[in-house]
Formats: sequence, structure tokens, C-alpha cells
Amino acid sequence: MSNYKKILMYIIIFVLLFQESIQRIIPFKFIDYFDEIFVLVIAITAIIKTIQTKKISLQTIILFILLLAFFATGTLSLLLNSSFEFSKYIVSSFLAIKCFLLIICVSIIGFNDSIKKQFITIINNIGIICAVVGIFNFIVPNIYSKIFTFGIVTYRFGFVSVSSLFYHPGRFGWFMLLASILNYVIYKKEKQKKNLFLFIIFGLLSLLSFKTKVILSIVGILIFDVILSSKINVKKIMATGLFVLIIFCVFNKFILNTYNLYFSNNNTTISARQSLTENSFKIMDEYFPLGVGFGKYGSWYARQYYSEYYYKYNMTQVYGLSPTDAFFATDTFWASIIGETGLIGTVLYITFLIYIIIYLKKYINKGSINNTVYIHLGLLVMIQSIIESFGEQSFNSPPQYIFLGIIVGVAINESTKVKELGCEKK
Repeated sequence: MSNYKKILMYIIIFVLLFQESIQRIIPFKFIDYFDEIFVLVIAITAIIKTIQTKKISLQTIILFILLLAFFATGTLSLLLNSSFEFSKYIVSSFLAIKCFLLIICVSIIGFNDSIKKQFITIINNIGIICAVVGIFNFIVPNIYSKIFTFGIVTYRFGFVSVSSLFYHPGRFGWFMLLASILNYVIYKKEKQKKNLFLFIIFGLLSLLSFKTKVILSIVGILIFDVILSSKINVKKIMATGLFVLIIFCVFNKFILNTYNLYFSNNNTTISARQSLTENSFKIMDEYFPLGVGFGKYGSWYARQYYSEYYYKYNMTQVYGLSPTDAFFATDTFWASIIGETGLIGTVLYITFLIYIIIYLKKYINKGSINNTVYIHLGLLVMIQSIIESFGEQSFNSPPQYIFLGIIVGVAINESTKVKELGCEKK
């Protein structure tokens, strides 16, 4: 790969990763929409390639049908149950489908080996930089806040919740865990000590975000990877179980606090997350089976234009959901899917996710080491995003959905290569 292409890749990945931080330093609208522009460019490229090759896989067709059905559900529910403006419908519907659209388009395009290797190199290099800044953030938060003015300095149970180069600790925790997963998969296949070291360091640093979703993602990924193994390894199961137990013991306060935010009614004041979750099921029942439509509940545009359903379900007095300060209105993801697309849309969304997991799992131990690295990575990153989706909008919030779309799209492309070449191992 030429130096020009490497530099361009660094710039694109850097802007996609730190879009929120850059926006707070250089408030240009172009930067704010950089991720959507990226998705559109990838979509146009995929269309051109499909026209040129006149070829599309069965898996891509199935995923595209599921995506169209989900899009139709959210559109029909909006037409039948809500008032709307066309311009707002366009942006809110694109928000709802852009992650799945990116997965499908990247699976069509695919990338050559040099691009994929360069992607891994860039993620590791940025990960090392974020790790150094993260440690600095943790040790001297007051000095950090003066230098990195875009980052949020928050404390959880007396500890600094690290943001590093990101705008929010949740983004830092997500990225460091992503980088840790990447090195774990490579180490598992290639046994390089460098990857083992980065896997451990990045994984430990992800915990400095002190975000429950990161903690649960680590636990969930470990459990899933043990189940994924074709051979039952008692030592591996015991080691994983012990690690999970340690994680729960060390971070039990964070986990219990998150549980109380979503489900507990011990407090006299209901939380925004509880309100959004409980009322999403009320909407599912009252507007069965389609919901109230894109941009009308729990999503960014429902917050931006303040949905009429927040008034209808008496949510305006809930802290973080008021018309003037609805900063917690996007703290849930599945409440948005349930409320906006009802039972049908929720089933379609889950079917899309399950289909991808089943398809990738089928080829996890087949093909070359190069194939299996990306397939395995795609599976674990999908599990990470599913777990995180219970705490934030990981399937449509940048930068999470962008890197999920790229990695899972590449994994599907690699799986399709294995299938087409018929090089499955017996």
C-alpha cells in the first residue's frame, strides 16, 4: 500500500473515531456529519460494484430483505400513527438503518489484505496513544482537563472515569475493549506475544472507564468465546468462570447501580431509563404491532424535535427527559426499537442480528487463518455491540456503529469467500 493511502486511512479512521472531540474543537457541520457521509460513500461504492460484477450473494440478499422490511415497518407506523415532516422522516429513518446498511455494503465491497492489515495497525497505534493519555487522565485529572478541554472529567464511586482522547468515558471504554478483542483474536490464531500484551493492557484500561456496559461486555464476550469453542476445555471454562467472578466482585457496585437505574422501583423518583423502557412496552401494546414510527421515541431525533409521545406518557417531568433538557433521552436503545417499530420491527431487528451471528459462526473454524481472524473478530465485536446496546445506542451512535459495520461487513465477506471457494476444513 502506498504512503498516500496509508495517510488517508489514518485521517479517515482518526476523524471517525474522534468525531465528537473534533467537533467540540472545530465546530464545523461537515465534521458532525462525517460518519453519515462515510456510509453514503460506501453505499454508492457497493452499488457500483454490484452493477459492474452483476453478482450478489444469497446472504446479502437475505440481509437486504430484512433491512427493507424493518425500514418499511418504521415508515408505515409513522404514516399510520404519527404526524411528521418529510425532512425529519428522512434523517430519522436513515439513523435507524445506517449501521445495517453499512454492514451490507462493506460485505459486498470487501477489502484487500493490505487494507485490512493497515486497519489493524492503525487501531493498535491509536490504542497505544489513547492508553497513554488515559493513564494521564486517571492519575492527574485536573491537569488533563486543562489540556484536553473536550473531554468530560467525571467520577464514579470516587474514581476518575477515564475519557482519554474521547468526549465521553463510554467511548473510551468501548474503543479500548474493541482494540483488546482485536489483539485477542490475532493472538489466539498467530500466538504473537505483542498481541497478547496489547490484549491484556487494552482490556485492563477499558475498565478505567468504569462503565457497567464495558464490564458486562468483557464478561459476555468471555462466556460467548468459551461456548464458541468447538472443544470443551475444562481448564478454560474454570479460568473464565473465575475471571467473571472476580469482575463481578470488584465491580458489583457499578453493576447494581446500573440495575437500579433501569429496573428498580426502590426510589420514589423514576429514572429516565426506567421511564423510557417501561413506556416503550406501553407503546408496543397500544400501537400494536407497528409502534409509532421513526424519530418518535427514544432516538436522537425524538430527543432533538421532542416527540409528542413524551407528553402523552407523562415523561416531561422525569429528570433528563424534560423538553428543555432531555439529555438522558437517548440513554436506551431497545426502548427506541420497541417504541418506534413495535413488535414487528423488534423481531426483524433481532432476526438480522441472529442471522449474522449464525452465519459467521458457521465459518469460524473454516478457511485460512486470515479468514478466521476476521470472522472471529466480527463475531466478538457483534456480541460487544449487542451487550452495549442495553446501555446506549451502539447500533446508530458514532463511532461505535461505524466500526461495527466495517468489522462485521468484512467478516461476512470473508465467510462468503470461504463458502464460495469451498475450502471448508473437514
